[in-house]
Amino acid sequence: MVLAVSKYREWIDTQNDPPALKAMANAALDAYERISMNGLGDIAELRPLIAAAEQTKMVCWDIGTVFLVRLGAEHQEACNAIRELSTHRSASVRDKIIWALTSNLPNAFIASVVSQALADRSKVVRMQAVKKADSLYLTTLTEQIAAQLAVETDSKVVTAFRFHLAMLTDGYFYDPNGRPNHCLTIRTNRGWTTPPIAADDLDVSRIPDIVMEYKAQPFGAKFGGEP
Repeated sequence: MVLAVSKYREWIDTQNDPPALKAMANAALDAYERISMNGLGDIAELRPLIAAAEQTKMVCWDIGTVFLVRLGAEHQEACNAIRELSTHRSASVRDKIIWALTSNLPNAFIASVVSQALADRSKVVRMQAVKKADSLYLTTLTEQIAAQLAVETDSKVVTAFRFHLAMLTDGYFYDPNGRPNHCLTIRTNRGWTTPPIAADDLDVSRIPDIVMEYKAQPFGAKFGGEP
């Protein structure tokens, strides 16, 4: 759901952050509103959003990244800023900008940014990237994800890559050693669903039929999630 700028301003008021950070967040929103109304005349107009996106406090980075992405749908300069943040010296900044990407951006641009992040030196960023590839259904990246999975050594990263690769290629993930009573995860157009099925009660040969049954339900067969 896309929230109005006014809702973000209300949210800022509720946060227990220093006034300077709240002012920075509101300045980013001011910049977004000016650009939305008047267009982007100079890249310097993006600086309040970029500055907010670089902060560690959510009151700033959430607004900076989310509204840069909104502008990226119409302004190449905003896309350029997003790309620069995706190569920022801080892994936290790189992680947050990948998190904020949405399908409103040009598909080729998203795929390029996520592709680079899949091989990031930070495992946190790599896990965020593979999750984003899955949630935005970037099937063009499946070969790269598989190749990266083959060289991953961190157990958490391996688990994340295995899950999201399976969701992209097969539309489901079966884990007999996963959560009790929830061994099967299925992609739908509203996200992932985990039917209440225990591994001991599941006939593995029926998995394709179970997946098709869930995909045929009203919430649909394709997932296109957004942050």
